[in-house]
Amino acid sequence: MNWIFWSISTLLIFIATYFHQPWRDEAQAVNLALDSTGWWDLIQRIRWEGHPILWFAIIKIFGASLTPWIHGAIAASTNALIVFKSGWPKFVRWSLPFTYYFIFEYAVIYRDYAVGIFLLFAATHLWNSKPYLSFTLLLLAAQANFFAAILGAALGLKFFLDEPKHRRWYWMIPLALLWGSTLIYQFTPPENGGFASGWHFGDATFADAFLTVGAGTTIPFTLDGVLLAGAFGSISVFIGIVVTLQLWLILYKRQLTRSGWIFLGVSALILLFCSVKIYGYPRHLMHIWILFLILQFGEQNKTRSASLWGSKLIVILVIGQVLAGLSHIYIEIARPFDTRYSNAYRVADFLLENDIPAESVAVFPENRVAAISLRTNESYYLPVMDTVMNHLIWSAKSQENLSPRGLRSQLLGHFGPSKVVLITPKMMHEHFPRVRNEWKTVLDPKRLDFESSPTISGERFYIYEIDLSERPE
Repeated sequence: MNWIFWSISTLLIFIATYFHQPWRDEAQAVNLALDSTGWWDLIQRIRWEGHPILWFAIIKIFGASLTPWIHGAIAASTNALIVFKSGWPKFVRWSLPFTYYFIFEYAVIYRDYAVGIFLLFAATHLWNSKPYLSFTLLLLAAQANFFAAILGAALGLKFFLDEPKHRRWYWMIPLALLWGSTLIYQFTPPENGGFASGWHFGDATFADAFLTVGAGTTIPFTLDGVLLAGAFGSISVFIGIVVTLQLWLILYKRQLTRSGWIFLGVSALILLFCSVKIYGYPRHLMHIWILFLILQFGEQNKTRSASLWGSKLIVILVIGQVLAGLSHIYIEIARPFDTRYSNAYRVADFLLENDIPAESVAVFPENRVAAISLRTNESYYLPVMDTVMNHLIWSAKSQENLSPRGLRSQLLGHFGPSKVVLITPKMMHEHFPRVRNEWKTVLDPKRLDFESSPTISGERFYIYEIDLSERPE
């Protein structure tokens, strides 16, 4: 039965992966990794993203075509650890691989989260039998994403507190601190912007984070970008507090005191981070749920006690996540194969139908930078699976804000005095006052016969022709 349930969940992951159209951030990671001119250049680019190098390195090694399948295999491996190595009750072992996070969010959507979660589970499983290999996996997990780094540090702290006098810590702790310094550099944004800049705390964001823990843990089902269970409003914030404290009490009452306090501290840290830096999406905040599972995973291997799961709350969470997971898999497979997350493929079709060469095309995304591939010297538009245009330009300062005059200067420097086709989500053709539409005054764009309607990704594109030969800079 273990093999049957694991095989079915794995099959569903790969079928959904076959039908899955890459989201904007998925394709962005692929384009960023493949477009880098070397490993040092890649490190400089990811400093804009807020993610360490491991996932980008996997993409660079295996390429765009294999990346989704490698990701699916990693997710299936995590499920294999849960099914075959957890020692949990049958209901838990056979249900978790079908829950939303293990069959969809961290499985079909190929981001850097799945590899971090797999490494954390594997490190926990191997700590008692192969501590040196386990420590290596924790270091690798820290290079997967910010949340895996936090969870890896928490697990390292737990392992240290379990046996603080062991000699291995004399070299493990200095190595971990040195390894952490590489993370600090990767998380440190360039001087002119990036993900890790602009920290601020917001009460509304903090409430949204707790809402996601309450509603998202139980039924993480999305409808028009809004959590379906989020309709409960402030009640869900209360549910988030209750869920977090209940998970802590489960650990605490089962004499997992040290694990319980580590869980509570890391949960508070994740909630705070999602309140001062980013909106608390389920894929971020559910690392609270992942940490709870990992801590139980480690203790269950030692105690083999089914009583750890003796909670109605756990049953409700697992059932809700199974319903959400299978619903998302159904939607992914049932959706027509030619539907796209992004409208960029329509842009590509328009350019091809009108014989517009890529050599004369620039892309101008939301961050106000024309995007040209360093690898191919062409703009980012691909008419097949990778349908999302990226923001890379000629240097690592790819997200630096530019004025309309600065953009014109960039275009002149790259294309020379010629006619350039500019793809942009910014409407430049309306006759707004100069202060509101300086782009029209400086660039004098000629609008081509194309305008896409917004999609689920929120993208909307216009296409203009800019004559750089008519006006001096």
